[in-house]
Amino acid sequence: MIELQDIKLEDIKKLEISKPYNLIYLDYNKENGIKIFKKNDKDKRDINTLSDDDLKNMYKLYIFNNDSMLTVYNFGDEYRYSRIDKEDFKEESDEKNIKYIYLKESDKEKYKDKTKALNERIKVRIGRLKTKTEREVVQYIEYIGGEDNGNEGC
Repeated sequence: MIELQDIKLEDIKKLEISKPYNLIYLDYNKENGIKIFKKNDKDKRDINTLSDDDLKNMYKLYIFNNDSMLTVYNFGDEYRYSRIDKEDFKEESDEKNIKYIYLKESDKEKYKDKTKALNERIKVRIGRLKTKTEREVVQYIEYIGGEDNGNEGC
């Protein structure tokens, strides 16, 4: 696990994570400043599609899949990132430590019938780290739902 390590703006796009991955970009100072790139956004979800201006002005950036989660923070004129990998957890990965956080129900007219509703949710892994100071952490794994073609994420 890497926690709040300094990173230069120009090195953010060089962070490596296995593909495919989900990308969530947050810039609260911009109209429509929350961007969620998921399975159907194959051409857009690559970190390299974000402009240098996007990265300079962001609040936070999440890049995640089943193997790893990177979180990049903007602290004004300095940037830091954290990384957690599946192997950093004390417990073996299994269904007991996988949870789903529901974000919202789709408000699309065609899904008003609740039996066909697509729920947007984030699949997460919750567990304790393999460190001296045992603490519980959350790793985002997958953004699920909201797509027109089914409840699949990456």
